[in-house]
Amino acid sequence: MLLTKLFMPDGNPGGTDGLPAGVTETDYIKQIREENKARRLAADELAKKNAELQAQIDATENDKLTKNKEFEVLANKYKLESDEAKAEALRLKKIEENFQTLQTQRRSELVSQLPDEETKAIAAKISDVALLGEYVQSTLKLIEKKVHTDGGRSGNFSLDMTKIATLKQLTWDQQEELKKSNPLVYNELFKKTYKQ
Repeated sequence: MLLTKLFMPDGNPGGTDGLPAGVTETDYIKQIREENKARRLAADELAKKNAELQAQIDATENDKLTKNKEFEVLANKYKLESDEAKAEALRLKKIEENFQTLQTQRRSELVSQLPDEETKAIAAKISDVALLGEYVQSTLKLIEKKVHTDGGRSGNFSLDMTKIATLKQLTWDQQEELKKSNPLVYNELFKKTYKQ
């Protein structure tokens, strides 16, 4: 949704998730980056042309240009192009800042889903947000599949969470241990059991 507000000029989201139909968030971000790069190259080219134009102005005799009003025309043209380049650079800077804010928010959102400090420390080392999302998803899936508990028995045993649909399938001790060791999975099972 934030991408739509930041980057969709007409405010029409197109797809159900706020992106144009058939476009993933990663592809949309790549597209924005490519457009930004193209705009920066165009702005650089415009700045180069402006520098060449200024060199032409300096090389031509100021008296002759003043008499023919060419100096005034060239100066206005240079100023207009320069103002346009500055406006484009400012616009690109704002887009980049919005993009960085979005990336930071998404990163925080993903890391907050992780259950413990160990997985959060690993997540902090992943710089790419798309890869971080994959890491969080796979970690949460692993946690859902296997939960190690000590249900009052000697030694550890593991529960196959793919076979457990509700808390009613666990003993009281197993529920308590699950609640302590993995509150995320416990909460999901609690919702399935009591909030149907």
